[in-house]
Amino acid sequence: FRKKLVRYMISTLFHLPILVLALTLMVCFLNMRGYVDPKHWIYIESLSQYSEKGGMFDKETLWRVIPSLFQVGSILLLARINKMASRITSRWENHRTKSGLNNSMVIKRFLFEVAYMFIHLAYIGFWKLDISSLQKELIILFASDEIRRLVTETVIPYCLKRTKGHTHYQVDSKKNDGQVSDEKEYIKRKVQEISLDEYDSFDDYLEMIIQFGYITMFAAA
Repeated sequence: FRKKLVRYMISTLFHLPILVLALTLMVCFLNMRGYVDPKHWIYIESLSQYSEKGGMFDKETLWRVIPSLFQVGSILLLARINKMASRITSRWENHRTKSGLNNSMVIKRFLFEVAYMFIHLAYIGFWKLDISSLQKELIILFASDEIRRLVTETVIPYCLKRTKGHTHYQVDSKKNDGQVSDEKEYIKRKVQEISLDEYDSFDDYLEMIIQFGYITMFAAA
């Protein structure tokens, strides 16, 4: 038990730099958008000046969406890094069962992504009580995430399918022997499945949970 406990502690310390980096970036983006009060301890004057009148990210200009778009990009990048780190550390923890390994990876990924998705929105909505700004942030984050999903899950796979194509086994048009034909169809499907990327159901569930969180926790906006 003590050996396992040491491994869990080391695994947690391994993830801390990723979480600290994510929170630091979040604070920077909040300052760049002018959401942090000057009296607050996370206020950074050198970054907040960009959101002031005449600044690069003035709230009256279109450039104000740039920090939000950068935040979306950082979410995707850090989530991918955290995903790889979760796999490595969970395997290193040497769980007895497959379900134990999966649970460890799910906890690490879920806590990180939910925190990075919702903490800044909670700050704007529940600490600043700025519903107008919360509405804008939700629109930018939700819309950009939907566009990203549409491109990566529909447009890119369709283009790759059209350009690369797939290797298929030719099935005889004559189906005198139904069993042989069924076997060839089965082989054809399996060859297609092997060529696909590994399916991770956690990503689909996570997307639905995050959308559910947007709707329920920030319903006022």
